[in-house]
Amino acid sequence: MLAFFPSIYKDELLYSVLARYHKRSGNLSNKHSTLDLFGKKKAYIIPDLPTDLEILLEKVRV
Repeated sequence: MLAFFPSIYKDELLYSVLARYHKRSGNLSNKHSTLDLFGKKKAYIIPDLPTDLEILLEKVRV
């Protein structure tokens, strides 16, 4: 489970939330953030077609 996850703004894209997580996490590499969020170093985080959402949901769930 993640120590924190940014609040989602109304009508915000998931891509934007994940970008804010990366910036606020202090991770130097995108790979570290995808490891935090998805449990693997390679995840395709694109605005149009996000993948591995079930993994992200498990990590964010409180």
